[in-house]
Order: sequence, then C-alpha cells, then structure tokens
Amino acid sequence: MNLFIPSVWQSSDKKVKIKQKTDFPNSENVSLYIEQIDPSLTQIHIRLPYWVAGSVEVTANGEKVEGSRKQGYLVLKRNWQVGDRVEIQLPMNLHTYTAKDDPNKVGILYGPIVLAGALGAENFPEQDILEDHLKLNNYPLIDVPNLVASKDQINDWIKRVDENSLTFETDAIGQPGNSKVILLPFYEIHHQRYTLYWNMMDEEAYTTFVDEEKIQEEQLREKTVDFVQPGEQQPEIEHGFKANKSHSSYLNLVQRRWRDCRDGGFFQYDMAVEPMKQMYLQVSYFGRDGKIWLDGKNYEREFAIFIDGVQIAEQMLDGERSDELFDLTYNIPFDLSKDKEKVEVKFSSSEGKIAGGVYGVRIVNRH
Repeated sequence: MNLFIPSVWQSSDKKVKIKQKTDFPNSENVSLYIEQIDPSLTQIHIRLPYWVAGSVEVTANGEKVEGSRKQGYLVLKRNWQVGDRVEIQLPMNLHTYTAKDDPNKVGILYGPIVLAGALGAENFPEQDILEDHLKLNNYPLIDVPNLVASKDQINDWIKRVDENSLTFETDAIGQPGNSKVILLPFYEIHHQRYTLYWNMMDEEAYTTFVDEEKIQEEQLREKTVDFVQPGEQQPEIEHGFKANKSHSSYLNLVQRRWRDCRDGGFFQYDMAVEPMKQMYLQVSYFGRDGKIWLDGKNYEREFAIFIDGVQIAEQMLDGERSDELFDLTYNIPFDLSKDKEKVEVKFSSSEGKIAGGVYGVRIVNRH
C-alpha cells in the first residue's frame, strides 16, 4: 500500500480484493478490509513515509501486530482471512522545510501537508476570476509577517485549532506587530492572499534583519510598467504574442520558463508604455546560455531587438556567467514610445543563430 486514500484494490486475477477507508490527512487512522483473499498471499506491505512522527501502530482484528521493516515498508505477515480488518496509525506532527538558497526561508508542514499562511483579502480584488488578468497586476502588496521563533521547537508555538480540520494558529510571534497567523492546508486556500515560505529567525537575528529580497521586489514593482513571462500561455496571449521558428521550455535550475527563436525566426509581444516618460527594456537571460550544438549545427546566441520595427540593440550571449538569471537593460529611444500606450517588442535571429533564451521581458520607467 503506497497511498493513504479511500480506495479499493483488486488483483488482475480477481482473487484478492482489499478496501481502504480513511479520512487521512484529517485523521491518522487507516483501515484495511480483506474482502477477497488468495491463500497464497501472506504479506501486506505498507509504505512508511518520511514524515511519520514516531512508531506506526498496527492492529489486526483488534490485536496488536508486530511487522518487520523492509526497504521503506512495514511488512505484515500472517494467514489472512476474508473479513480481517487492519487498523494502521500514522502519527503526524508539525515540521519545517528550509529553502536550499536561504536558511531564513522556511516552509511549514503537518505530516505530508504543506501549510499556507492565510493572509486575508485586504487590498485584494473583489473578483479574482477576470477576463483580463492584467488588471490584477497593480493591486497594492501587503507585508507578510516575519516569524520570530525557533524552527526547532515549532510544536511549542503552533497549535491545532480544530481537531476536525487541519487549521493551526501560531502564538503572537509575527513581526512587526506581535500578530498571530492562521495556517491552512495549501489546497484549502481560495480567494485570499497566502504565503508558503516565511522569514523565520530568532529574536537576536531579527534585531538586525533586513529583507533585501522584499526591498528589491518593491523597487522593481515600482518602476515596472509592463511585464511578460515568456513561455507561459496566458501572459503571452494577453501580450499579443506572435512567433516563427520559436521554442519554449522550462529550466529547473532557475525555476523559470524561457523562449528563443532560431534560423531567421522571431518572437514578439505588445507591451504597455507610458507615453510621456523615457522607457527602458529590461530582459532576463540565463548566465550559462552560450554556443550550443543542435540538430547537427553549431549555434551562436546572437540576435537583434526591435521596438516597433526599429532595431535598438544587438546582443550576444557567451555563457560565461554564473548559473543564475541576470538582467540587461536597453534604452528605448523616446521617439519610439512618445504619445503611445503600447509598443511592439521583437527578438529576431538570423540564419544559424539563436535569439535567447529570454526568461523575462519587462518595460520599466527608470534604469
């Protein structure tokens, strides 16, 4: 048994049928009912997940059963009979996951369930299902509390509110303001703000903490006029996407989608500008993108960038930077955006060349 869900399993030869009943993860109890059995079947293997907090207790027909552990499973061996009932207790508790790139970024889980911070609907649109998703771009952000507490003693400051659900509440450790935070399973969060990762630290660390990421995000948001994420269907549709000989995929290393074009291809977007201000084009690239061998040809990443048909830059990517994204900013001549609400941003490659990959396209009003 690998999954803890209400289900029925029947062997292909119809000789074995086992029913599973459970309210997992709201309950730690899983029940198995033997409805049909092949006498030659003497072992049932139950997966032992990493998140189990303590020993797994098993009873068969009310009597405690001692199983053996084998390759991540609890093996129950006996002469099973039709009508046998197996009860399994999978103890769960709160635990944390620390982000690999930032020891202060911490997620909170209960057993296998990711808990999200329910941050309410303040400064949130009344309707978040819209025909034009771009209308959601300029709603004011809120401050996510920093959790000033020990991540090694998480069960001391988070308590389960309701035994019939997976609702939790923290002590007043949200800073600034000594606020309490409600935590819900991520799948129960709807139509409100939420967070999955928290800045979590002790009091000493908090006294000198500066959230550089938040500052940078706020500065970027303030100067952004428009943004499109290449390779994502809805943002591209909303920005009048057109392309020829273009490709798109996802790079796990940076957790971002990208787009390029090859051999005389192009891709382009219609992007908003401010008609009476100087505009700039900010483009995100991957530091290791350089020459590449594809389909028997050696491609250089050399391409041109156009605004409304006028070339504003020629770019070459040599792949000699780090394994991270980096941004380059290009000046948009004022005459190309003056008195306009939108411009066409185009990336174009020549024969034997690649334009991109491009991981983000942004119009900003200051460098």
